[in-house]
Amino acid sequence: VCNKNERKSEAYALDTAIRVHEVDNSDRNTAVRELRAQLQANRADVVVAIYSDAHLLIAILAAAPLGIPVVASEHAHPSFIEGHAWNRPDRLAALLAAAHIHVIDAQTTSSLPHPLREKSFVIANPVPPAQQFAQPNAASPTKRLISLGRLDPVKQFDLLIEAFATVHGDHRDWTLEIWWEGQEKNRLFRLIQKLGMETNIFLRGFTDNITPVLA
Repeated sequence: VCNKNERKSEAYALDTAIRVHEVDNSDRNTAVRELRAQLQANRADVVVAIYSDAHLLIAILAAAPLGIPVVASEHAHPSFIEGHAWNRPDRLAALLAAAHIHVIDAQTTSSLPHPLREKSFVIANPVPPAQQFAQPNAASPTKRLISLGRLDPVKQFDLLIEAFATVHGDHRDWTLEIWWEGQEKNRLFRLIQKLGMETNIFLRGFTDNITPVLA
């Protein structure tokens, strides 16, 4: 189930067993009703809410009357969640109502009060086995710094671009490549132009085969 107002095209083909249902999250009451109806219709056993904002409350309010447990899955740093996407009191209240809490690193667990730590577990983002390995060429006149991630404010690519531009004068044989797409693309491109780094920093866009890029 996804928010129909924020849904983007899938980066990878979905398995035929996966069905996508859209819910309008612009109004909380409507979203709760729609999500609850989907959970009932699909006889859900568990809800994994991959939200780090108030949308987590929608999942909990929809699932609670049905007796369906909710796993709150956080993928952002606590400082961002509590300082930008949400706030600490509401975040902790929602996590308290969840059956379990999933985080991607131990640092996030340490941000939780001890009662919540007892029902949290760490599962890092998966990395597939390498299909080939890089072959660095020391004789190459240029070196590449490669960064991967959606072009979203939370990823702070603007800081990466500014930092690279700051040190590039002492490392002129390096270039920076940023791969993926997102809402920040135009703003980041203007920043690159402002810094005069068009021939040194590149927004490469989307690829579904990153291995050759890294190799």
